[in-house]
Amino acid sequence: MTEPVNPALAVLNDDKPLFSDKTYDRVKALVTLGLPAFGALYFALAGYWDWPSGEQVVGTCAVLATFFGVLLNIAGRSYEKSDAMYDGVISVQTDPDSGVKQAALALKNHENPAEVVSQSEARFKVVGS
Repeated sequence: MTEPVNPALAVLNDDKPLFSDKTYDRVKALVTLGLPAFGALYFALAGYWDWPSGEQVVGTCAVLATFFGVLLNIAGRSYEKSDAMYDGVISVQTDPDSGVKQAALALKNHENPAEVVSQSEARFKVVGS
């Protein structure tokens, strides 16, 4: 039998982002560091050592970096729409009698939600009044 889902978490959508965090980080490193560094290195050494096709290699690196940069942009939008960035929800409600605002924290259903305390940071979606 599955555990009941916390109703406060119902505001988070279940859409999956285009890339996982790990894949996104790897592609971003490739686009921002790997391809430009390789292109610059090859171009410099091609001139010094008379290696062939220096301009073609740099052009290929630029085209690949542009293509993967577009994919990263699409993946970033997909991530932001998915609510995958949130570790849970802070539900704010106003007590009708006293007018005092109260907040309740609901963690996502991970394998062990208590592990959120071991993270260096956490993001929560705030809902309610």
